[in-house]
Amino acid sequence: LPARLVSMPVAILATWLINRLWTFRAFTAGKSMRNIGAEFLGYCTVQVTGAAASFLGYSAVVAFAAARAPLELLGAVAAGAVLGLVINYFGARILVFRPRG
Repeated sequence: LPARLVSMPVAILATWLINRLWTFRAFTAGKSMRNIGAEFLGYCTVQVTGAAASFLGYSAVVAFAAARAPLELLGAVAAGAVLGLVINYFGARILVFRPRG
């Protein structure tokens, strides 16, 4: 648990920087640095939402499919991960790193 409390903020900061400097660089190039704090806060919000959706997706598969065997639980983790991935990517793309215009 203590390692998770450290790793999550580090992971969010690292992925924000990677997304800002590489994945969505076409949308961030030339942007004013004035709103960088708001951008980061928005990114954090999207990431927390994605993590919650991932956990809820996992929980739903475990509960409704009565997943108990290791392979079934792996499927539940995969379903949650895909749900979190979709929310994180499109949330970042649509809400955080919007095209200028």
